[in-house]
Amino acid sequence: MGTCRGSGILRKGPQGWKIEQYHLSVTVPNDIMQRFIQLNEDFNKSKRWITLYNNVGFTPASIGNQYRY
Repeated sequence: MGTCRGSGILRKGPQGWKIEQYHLSVTVPNDIMQRFIQLNEDFNKSKRWITLYNNVGFTPASIGNQYRY
């Protein structure tokens, strides 16, 4: 995967710590940024992301809500 950065928010509740939010970023070197942008645009136009979400059981409305308590 290469160099990544993760960040998140934890909340302490009656049952202990829980993940409130988590974000993982992947670095893209400047010299390949334009190619990365083009790949991302092509992917979004292809609608393949819909198939990926459907295969793992996510819908756009459910993303970001899976860790709420």
